[in-house]
Amino acid sequence: MSASRASSRRPPRLPPSERPKRMTSGASHDWLPTAAAIAGALLLVLANALFVAAEFALVRVRPGRLRELSAKGSRRAARALHLVEHLDQALSVCQVGITLASLALGWLGEPAFASIFEFLLGPAEPWLGTVALSASLGLSFLFITFLHVVLGELVPKTVAIVLAEKVALGVSLPLRLFWIASWPLVALLNFSARQILRPFPIGDVEEAEAHGREELRQILRRSLKQGRLGAIDVALLDNIFRFANRRVREIMVPRARVVALDAGKPVAELLERIREEGFSRYPLVEGDLDNVIGMIHVKDLLQPLIAGESRVDLRRLARPCPVVPETLTADRLLRTFQQSRAHLAAVADEYGGTAGIVTLEDVLEELVGELRDEFDLGEQDPIRPRSGGGWVLDPLLPLDRLAELVPEPPPAPPGVHTVAGLMQERLGRLPRAGDRIPFGPGHELVATVVQGTNLLRAELVPRGD
Repeated sequence: MSASRASSRRPPRLPPSERPKRMTSGASHDWLPTAAAIAGALLLVLANALFVAAEFALVRVRPGRLRELSAKGSRRAARALHLVEHLDQALSVCQVGITLASLALGWLGEPAFASIFEFLLGPAEPWLGTVALSASLGLSFLFITFLHVVLGELVPKTVAIVLAEKVALGVSLPLRLFWIASWPLVALLNFSARQILRPFPIGDVEEAEAHGREELRQILRRSLKQGRLGAIDVALLDNIFRFANRRVREIMVPRARVVALDAGKPVAELLERIREEGFSRYPLVEGDLDNVIGMIHVKDLLQPLIAGESRVDLRRLARPCPVVPETLTADRLLRTFQQSRAHLAAVADEYGGTAGIVTLEDVLEELVGELRDEFDLGEQDPIRPRSGGGWVLDPLLPLDRLAELVPEPPPAPPGVHTVAGLMQERLGRLPRAGDRIPFGPGHELVATVVQGTNLLRAELVPRGD
């Protein structure tokens, strides 16, 4: 083979100026645009974090606390309160900010970091350039995603949940300014979203975040476990939630236990009964409890006696006594007492007879628990611990309070409201001393003291005791 033929097969040699150069970390690489792009990307991550933190903080912060701070003159609290009171629009502003920051981060940050990875992975051989470019793009995407998720989402979310008040106050000004700047866009997006949701039965954010009674109870229990509320606070608030569902028949003094004064009896006999019973107010009746004509306060009876009057007309001394149905709720009964300025009312059953009486004290005890004065020393709690396990119960104890004593209470039968009523319903007759009925998987109700037709005491004991 001749030298001329061999040389014709050899590829032509390029001049040195046109040969591909190996990528190195030399000073020939222009870092200024890349550094500016990276700085912009980091600022966009911070902006994304701000909007995410604002979104979670506005949902978690307590409006009552913001009102308190605003009343003290805090401008930041006033701005944050305005955002919370317009939560639907504020969340839309946050979403717009998050979306714009995320899109800009991908547009600006990925090429910048890709150029860095391409420079670091730059091969010595030209044919490896495509591999380096693909690898740098993949690494850039992963790195940007890591920054966006961790620093732009997870970290601010956690901080906002834990420090909701501080974050809400801190972001109130920048979020308010961004709201003003982006108002046309936010209004357009909100309008579009409402039009899309119009055919569906979906309420506003403000309506959706309202809590029901049972949800508030769960919040109270969590607050108690976390030590933010005391046991007395939780008990009082829980009683308030139960209050509106209470019926008069559940809290009244039943007819069999009512002590009344008969207007036809001699005053001396009535005074003796007042001395024995020790109450300050009595229903005044004509003959029996089905004919209540008023209410007598002991103070009103004593005044004419002290003045030396020979004859005392109880009918003239009687105060008005409201009559309420046994189905009336406790909150409406309280309103009746407030309007009539009475402390005692007669309770009428569905047939028009007197089912019992109810006092203002009975109503207040549903809110704050048992109230006793110096004349109530002989009274006992309706639920008392029993030696050997279990509880001693007042037969008139409401079934919802009985249900709190066992982990798995059975459902109450319709129309039955007390321990005595439950035993009568399950036995199919009046209870006798020693009668037992099951209550839940591990307990029994026992009738322990019966006088005539009245169950005077019951016990809740472990099954088999």
